[in-house]
Amino acid sequence: LGQLHRAGWVHGDLKPANVLLMADGSARLADFNMAAELEGTHGYTPAFSTPDYTPPELLWAEIGERGRPIRPSADIWAFGVLAHLLLTGSFPLPGGTPSARRDAAVAYARGTEELRLAAELPDAWREIVRDCLARTHADRIGTGALLRRVTAAAGTGRAPRLPRLARPGRRRSRTTVLALAAAALAALLGYGLDHRHSGDDGKALARYGAAELRTDRGVPVRYRRLIVDAAHRCSRPDVSPALIAAMLKAESGFDADLADPGTREYGIARWTPAVLRWWMRDDGIPAAATPTPPLTPAVSIPAMGRYLCFIDAHMRADLPGDRRLLDAAAYRTSYKKVDAAGGIPAEYRAYCAKVARGLARYTP
Repeated sequence: LGQLHRAGWVHGDLKPANVLLMADGSARLADFNMAAELEGTHGYTPAFSTPDYTPPELLWAEIGERGRPIRPSADIWAFGVLAHLLLTGSFPLPGGTPSARRDAAVAYARGTEELRLAAELPDAWREIVRDCLARTHADRIGTGALLRRVTAAAGTGRAPRLPRLARPGRRRSRTTVLALAAAALAALLGYGLDHRHSGDDGKALARYGAAELRTDRGVPVRYRRLIVDAAHRCSRPDVSPALIAAMLKAESGFDADLADPGTREYGIARWTPAVLRWWMRDDGIPAAATPTPPLTPAVSIPAMGRYLCFIDAHMRADLPGDRRLLDAAAYRTSYKKVDAAGGIPAEYRAYCAKVARGLARYTP
């Protein structure tokens, strides 16, 4: 992380799933899909990140044409959360769900909530975590100072000398840096960039995201990573792995080969190809051509996550009822129709009841 910041980049999605433990005991930072190159004090990143590791100022940040502005201090906050979780097994802000912890983070930033640091956190790390989780980005510890204090607290000797990732005056383009990172990660993990996870049914995949999605209630293991990652790319706490799994169950019963020509809906998420075209890509630019069936889970599930994220951000905040079920109803119709109805329209209540049963079944 120190090397990345020194080279003028922000990771943007630091969390346990993006830290790889190597056979020699070292740790490697992975997944640079949200990385942003700094332009002065800020970079710009898509509006997708994992809520538990997102600093409070980004939870309400405006999204401009270039995305959401982000500073290195966002990675510092995420490091503090990650360190607390690793050392104690708990989050530093109260709440039994990502949504509750999101609200606690906002209250903390406003001065009405305090950190709840675990008693077993060693004193040196307690101060490090506190300085990482300062209420404002300006009060957080800098990366260089953090590296020195972590090195001392971990007892690993002096901080390593950080190599330059790019020569002065010859900074690599975003495309080059991300391509190099992706290629290195693919080689490290032993599968190509076109890997779809569908054949990986080992024990590790069966446990993937187990804290957010029940592993024993019928979610096909080959779709687990796609479901969890689709939810994690959205900063909206109600767009969870359990919601996406419950909706896939209600839409198709996890049938990747579903075909309903009468409604022109296909695949595991019942996409209409003309609509799917708009949600196939991370940057919001529609595909050049409308996709043709079969619509694979590798395309359909991430697109469902993006669309739900859009729905949740645009639907009225004052609607009564379970926000997750309102999102599900809007997926079937539109958020404008849910807004106009003041809740779940009558014709979609049976569908939302199915989603509710799935949520109860798949939520840990």
